[in-house]
Amino acid sequence: MGFIPIFVALLGASFLYTIYTVNKIRGILTSIQQAKKQFNQQIELLLQLASDQNIEDLHAVLKARSQQEFEGFEKESLWIKQFLDKLSSDANADELRQALKSVEELVYQLRGNIRDYNLYITESPTLWVARLWGFRKL
Repeated sequence: MGFIPIFVALLGASFLYTIYTVNKIRGILTSIQQAKKQFNQQIELLLQLASDQNIEDLHAVLKARSQQEFEGFEKESLWIKQFLDKLSSDANADELRQALKSVEELVYQLRGNIRDYNLYITESPTLWVARLWGFRKL
């Protein structure tokens, strides 16, 4: 009889930890989804600005990017740097330059959030809860 309260207490603690962990993982995923949404909105803004200023290279890259599914941000980082270098000589492209920098900041934010998520779900004992609830690395 003396062990029943101990088992009940351990089961309750495990249940509470599971609830806490699942809610934390869902919160991280929600922040990643919101950042993705902001990123896609910024891409649409850049697409409009690029077409307004007749920058065909940027317009073609953005058009191709807007039709792709989210995969990662290696390509985005490269073309942002390329177009920021091209725009450095043009004084009329301040709005486009600011939009490109905001996209670059979103890229770094998303990378950090995804890295944090992946690290969090691979640590023990969070790993057990993540596997139990079906959370996978991004």
